[in-house]
Amino acid sequence: MFRSMTGFGRSEKDYEWGTVVVEISSVNHRYSEISIRLPKELARLEPQLNSIIKSKSSRGKILVRLDVRWSEQYKVPKVNRIVLEEYVRNLVQIAEDLSLGHEIKLEHLLTLPGVLEQPIENKETILDEVALALVEQVELALVNWNEMRETEGTHLLEDILNHLGKLEERLTSIAATWNAVRDNAIANFKDRIETILSQQGVELEESRIIQEIVIISDKWDISEELARLDSHMKKFKELLRGESYVSGKKIDFLLQEINREINTIGSKVCDSNIRWEIVEAKASIESMREQIQNVE
Repeated sequence: MFRSMTGFGRSEKDYEWGTVVVEISSVNHRYSEISIRLPKELARLEPQLNSIIKSKSSRGKILVRLDVRWSEQYKVPKVNRIVLEEYVRNLVQIAEDLSLGHEIKLEHLLTLPGVLEQPIENKETILDEVALALVEQVELALVNWNEMRETEGTHLLEDILNHLGKLEERLTSIAATWNAVRDNAIANFKDRIETILSQQGVELEESRIIQEIVIISDKWDISEELARLDSHMKKFKELLRGESYVSGKKIDFLLQEINREINTIGSKVCDSNIRWEIVEAKASIESMREQIQNVE
């Protein structure tokens, strides 16, 4: 199963104290990079949220935006009536005692310490509740985000399997062509050795010629490479069609091994048909690699 690194998730819910909006977006990245944007008064939640998000992903560049749209009671300063009334009683008493006739104006009272409670002070009493709500909405957004990534991963897998089928066809053709040309290659190689030796006036026993052919054939025989390719391809298909989520790094590494064997074959053989099949095989590998770069 595949999961793409590219995705988007969103969650929004209304509460008595306001509305929480969470948006999670992610793109390709070689490593895990998480960026969280929080309201200043909730910055203490960043380590907890970072831990939750990290548990749901292994790599990718992830941006999390959390917004709290406070209700009016937490936007507008609140008048502390108890403090205000105490100021008024004291001022009235002082005015009577000192026979002062000055009128007490409300705008003057509002500037006195403790009369107006700023919104941030009001929020302190509910920050624990807000924190729980944020965690809840982040987890819901993560569900939505992962669903999108899994859907995209399914599309990636379909495309990779399509190119894998083409690669298998090329490798089957290479193996079949090699079986046909190998014996001719050995015979031609033997003839070339005998021709060179005869031109130099040197005679060797048949067994010695065969021995030399065996030694030199290691430089052009691709049987071992074909055997390793067959093993790599079986493991590759096993990973792609497994039930659990597969790591993009793991399948990318295995694809590099497949590409390495194909390059070795290309450096050994001279047959034009095989070399053309190698070109097509490498094109399929490159197409798969482009898609695998987006797998988590």
